[in-house]
Amino acid sequence: MQQKKLWGLYCLGLILMYLCLIFSYVVVDAYDPQSEVFPRTHEVDCVELTYEDAQLLMKIADAESHNQGPDGEWLVMSVVINRVNSPEFPDNVHDVIYQDYQFYTKGMKKEASQEAHEALARIEKGDVAPEIIGFEKTTNKSLEKYFSSAFDYRDHRFYTLKK
Repeated sequence: MQQKKLWGLYCLGLILMYLCLIFSYVVVDAYDPQSEVFPRTHEVDCVELTYEDAQLLMKIADAESHNQGPDGEWLVMSVVINRVNSPEFPDNVHDVIYQDYQFYTKGMKKEASQEAHEALARIEKGDVAPEIIGFEKTTNKSLEKYFSSAFDYRDHRFYTLKK
């Protein structure tokens, strides 16, 4: 009788562990950089940034996506770089970030996180997520009238210009 109880608890533990693994994959790590939903990265020429630009990129990425990990911070930086390269927006990092009502500049801290440094290294190598030009919390829908929804990453929705 005791062995049956132990065996039942063991099986229950295995089932729970399996469910936890599935849940962590689906909810936390569901994005796949090679998937059709997540943007395929594209190599651009190395992005040359001034020290001030690099600091601004890291600080705004921390402010906007501090809970999204290095990939989330890289996506925010990609939005800034894509805007700099778009005729629709200012042509420098500072003006893009400080354009009225575009980014949460009040949330910028004095020091950038390790995740921001990792994301910046990708950007400086020319690894930029293509075409994304805006983002907001997935619970918001205010950008849908101006941009096309591209994909969701954790609790952010990313957008491209309407074609």
